Parts: sequence; C-alpha cells; structure tokens
Amino acid sequence: MARVKESRWNSINHQLAPLMRYLPSVDLDGMIFSSWCLEATLCLWASDRARATAFLEDIRASVLHLPIDHPDLESVKAYLNKVRDKNWSAEAKPDEILELRAQLSQFMRLRQPEPQYILEVDIDDAFQEQQWIVVGPAAKEFEVETYRKEVEGKVRALAENDVAMQKIAHGAPITPKDLQHVERLLNKPELYVTEETLRTAYDAPQGSLVALLRHALGIEHLPRRKDAIRAAFEAFVANHGYMEADKIRFVRLFAERLISLGKVGPGDLYDKPFSVLGPPDRLLPEKDLEELLWIAARFEKVA
Repeated sequence: MARVKESRWNSINHQLAPLMRYLPSVDLDGMIFSSWCLEATLCLWASDRARATAFLEDIRASVLHLPIDHPDLESVKAYLNKVRDKNWSAEAKPDEILELRAQLSQFMRLRQPEPQYILEVDIDDAFQEQQWIVVGPAAKEFEVETYRKEVEGKVRALAENDVAMQKIAHGAPITPKDLQHVERLLNKPELYVTEETLRTAYDAPQGSLVALLRHALGIEHLPRRKDAIRAAFEAFVANHGYMEADKIRFVRLFAERLISLGKVGPGDLYDKPFSVLGPPDRLLPEKDLEELLWIAARFEKVA
C-alpha cells in the first residue's frame, strides 16, 4: 500500500473528516468508543499503564451512560456490569478490551445524557442532599424545592389577573415598562423573586426573566445548567468537525469539570486531569481554546 503524504493526510483530516458527521450512517459515538478501546489496548501492549488508564476511564464513562435495562442491551449485560465496577480500569487486560469493543461499539448510539446509575437510596442521604437558596437583604433561607413551589404558586396567581404577566404567559410582546412592573410585583419580602434567584432555583444561569417565568408556569422548558453545558460543548465538537478521540475527550472533560467545579480558567488546562492528555495548545488550536473558555465564562457559577 502506498504511503499517504503528510499534506494529503492533513487535507483528509481537516477538510473531509468534519463532513462525515453529516452522513446518516455514521455512528460517531460508536467510532469514538471503538477508537478508545484500540488506543487503550495499544497503550497496555506498550506498558504505558498511565495513558491506558485515561482511555479506560473514558470507556467506562461511556458504558455508564448506557441504559442498562434497555432491551437491546440484554445480551451484553454481563459486559456492562463488569465495566461498571469502579476497579475495572485498573484491572482491564488487552484481550478483554478488544472483546468489549466488538460487543459494545454498536450500542453507543443508545448513550444517555446522564450516567445511568443503579441507586440504593438511604433516607439520611436524601436529607443531606437538600439544596438551599438565600434571598433578599435579610438573607432569608428556603429549601430549593420549597422555594420553587412557592414561586410557581405566586406566578400562577399573578398570571390570572395581571396584564403584563398574561402577556408573558401567552408569548405576547412585552415592553420594558411591563418588565419593570413584573419585577416590582415579584420582588416582595415574602419571596424576593428576581431573575437571579430564579436562575439559582432552576439551575439555569442563562435564562432570561421572561423565559424563567414561562418555565415556572409550565409553558416553556428551560434546560438545567449541566444539560445546557453539555449541549453547548457537544455543539462545539460538531461545529469544529472534531473526529480525533483526544480532542473530543478533552472537550468533554472540559464540560464535566465546568459542571462540577463551576469554573474553568486557562491555568486549569495545564493541571490534572487535563495534563494527562498533554499540553492543551498541542491538542487544539489557540482560537479553539479561546472559544472553549468563552463558552465556560457564560456558564460560570458565581460563589
């Protein structure tokens, strides 16, 4: 087989590869999973356990996103259960990984946005996981779920009689004067409802006051912060036509760190876990890194 010249390979990589996502028969998630399996196997054969572990964790994360009770997965449930074990990455062997690639790549099309955990709920844990919101000048505290219910009751009551709220409910054009009027109605001592408190209560930092109120009325769905972040970064991958596993893994890692930490800055990209993948400026062009940081700033959590 003739060797492909570097210039020709670059042309294929940067011009043709991005267009593959438009083919209906291309299973990008399956291709990425298959690539990670091969990369992990090669690293283990080369005795590079540290680099293999990074790929193995990506493989395990993908498996965790599969709906384990889906009927199509019944035949491979044994593989799913084995990989879901937290110690699997440290013990996986090349032959097992290649078998996993053969068995599971075709099912990556079933990946869900959230990890599919089998939960055993303890009542004490449930109480510990309650979230609180602080509102108003007197720092009044509410449990978030309670605050949402009270806000929704108030908003529904206002929508029955107030003209400006009715405009919002029906999607009619509203004026700045209408918005100021609604803000005054909402920002009262009992709940101190503002755009900022609604963003916190609904975990939707990008929501406008109108969109948040329509969400509270059950008229318009507003994605939660983590869902909006994942969607924004997956759109980034698609728009830039990334096909290389390292690039996609870097972007998805960026998204998950932003979700968990609330903020990702330029300096973070040179520390773990990003440093495991290598220098960021060798993985992505500078303008792409700048765009990632710009997206992150939009979703940054303010302490």
